Amino acid sequence: MPTKTKAKRTTRIIELPTDVSPIQKNVWSSPESGYKKYGLSKTAIISITLGIIILGLIAFNKGLIVAAIVNNKPIFRFNVDTVLVSRYGTQTLDNMITEQLIQDEAKRLHIAVTD
Repeated sequence: MPTKTKAKRTTRIIELPTDVSPIQKNVWSSPESGYKKYGLSKTAIISITLGIIILGLIAFNKGLIVAAIVNNKPIFRFNVDTVLVSRYGTQTLDNMITEQLIQDEAKRLHIAVTD
């Protein structure tokens, strides 16, 4: 049976130039970078950024999440949708299906409805 020989592993040390510009440095791993000064990790920075973006979207599109506020209590759009579907769901769905079928047939026959 042939014997196995292990390959020798060699390690080379490469010295980086000391005159590297800040653009060439990896800013995220640099200990001098801003997030390291304040003890924040990449994950914390990303989480804070996403949180700010989400809060901005909620504030901008408030009507998409909160339908109304009564006595400082929100009525969420999801709750409104749930109640409407439970009360009028079948009738509304039937009407929407009928409207879509009429629109498709009018388009197929090249009929344009004007006011």
